[in-house]
Amino acid sequence: MTMNKFFKIFLQILLPVIALGLAVYGAQKIIASKKAPPKVERVFKGPLVRYMAVAPKDLKVTIEAFGTVTPTETLEVTMQVPGRVTELSKNLVSGGFIEEGELLLRVDARDYELAVEKARAEVAKTTYELSKAEEERALAIKEWEIMASRSKMKMERPSEDSLVFHGPQLNLAKANLASAEAKLAEAELNLSRTWVVAPFNARVLSESLSLGQYVTVGKTLATLYSTEAAEVVLPVLDSEMKWLGRFGATHAAADGPPVLLTSTSNDTIKWSGRIVRTEGMIDEKDRTVNLVAEVKKPYEAGKSPLVVGSFVKGEILGKSMADIYEVPRSVLHEENTLWVIEDSSLTFREVNITRLTPENAWITEGLKEGDKVVTTRLAAATDGMKVRYDAEEGAGR
Repeated sequence: MTMNKFFKIFLQILLPVIALGLAVYGAQKIIASKKAPPKVERVFKGPLVRYMAVAPKDLKVTIEAFGTVTPTETLEVTMQVPGRVTELSKNLVSGGFIEEGELLLRVDARDYELAVEKARAEVAKTTYELSKAEEERALAIKEWEIMASRSKMKMERPSEDSLVFHGPQLNLAKANLASAEAKLAEAELNLSRTWVVAPFNARVLSESLSLGQYVTVGKTLATLYSTEAAEVVLPVLDSEMKWLGRFGATHAAADGPPVLLTSTSNDTIKWSGRIVRTEGMIDEKDRTVNLVAEVKKPYEAGKSPLVVGSFVKGEILGKSMADIYEVPRSVLHEENTLWVIEDSSLTFREVNITRLTPENAWITEGLKEGDKVVTTRLAAATDGMKVRYDAEEGAGR
């Protein structure tokens, strides 16, 4: 190997090693010359929370329940005498409206009119026979009195019902007249039953009638329900009855609480009513009491009709309460504890809850006006921990 070739190999190996060593040495010098940054102590100011400032107010208890509209009165139209239909109301159709006193139907009355005439003739006949029997009785009494006055022996006067005084004949004539009058009354009653009128303002639920149809006694020809009022049965928890005052305590029907009904298909349609009674027992399974709400004139002109079968929400107005703090139910912890901000710290505050609804809690004790109730849910919270909040908008910062 020549000297030049050896020198070239030496340079190729040694020079990179020398360069790398110089680079490492320079880097160490630079690092050693830098000063460590000053340590800054970080202070934890607590998690961000939102809050609501509370104030007492007067509230009125509202109990919500749902139910189906039913009629207060239902009538099945039947005939008490048979006959062929000769007259029929044009409104007697399914869904039709009937006014009180309106003729619903009439059957052929000719046979019943003839029966009345026949009965009247029988009354006239038996009336004459009674008059004749009374005259004969009077004559018999007079004859006996004349005979007794002429007799030399004292005669004992017969009883008034004796055959001598025509008592049996008179009683028979009276009985015949009474029977004839009863038959006349029956014939007139049957004649009056050849037509049917509506006893109240109503709507037709169903019907199965046509002109010329022969109807029999007792068969249901139509079903009507009253439009004077409608009812809704609203099941309410027995524990809620205390909020209805004296009505809730006694289940009395007089002067029941008002109720606002709202259509479940259109919440802009509402009707005003009143609780008129409770049903006779508490449900053993769910401990509810059925309150019956009544709405007058459910089909009143100019208003949306409260149609039978509709499903509605009822809001029953109960007691009024003063100085109540109302907070969302979601801010409660362990049933009766609230988180309240005091001097930027979280305080666990036990409160007295007088009423719980699905959305809110009504509090009578444990809060004061202006208290900041935390509405933020924290994964971990301790009594006295620091928190951050926005004093103006209630938003954490």
